[in-house]
Amino acid sequence: MAGKRKETDDAVNRVSKLVQGINDLGIIVRDTERGLVDFPAFLEGREVCLCWILGESTIQFWHEIDTGFSGRQPLA
Repeated sequence: MAGKRKETDDAVNRVSKLVQGINDLGIIVRDTERGLVDFPAFLEGREVCLCWILGESTIQFWHEIDTGFSGRQPLA
């Protein structure tokens, strides 16, 4: 039982370090289970987030900083 606990703790620590490394690049990890990330950017002179979720082939959406995923709008 203790071996499984250590294995789980080690995996959680590895994931935490990976997420921190992504955040250090300026990418905001919003939801690890869904694979949702935001990329801070400027669009038409204002700060917004480009939004990508696992399964999308490219970044196709953006949202205002204060609206989040529910406020997604197409880039084109």
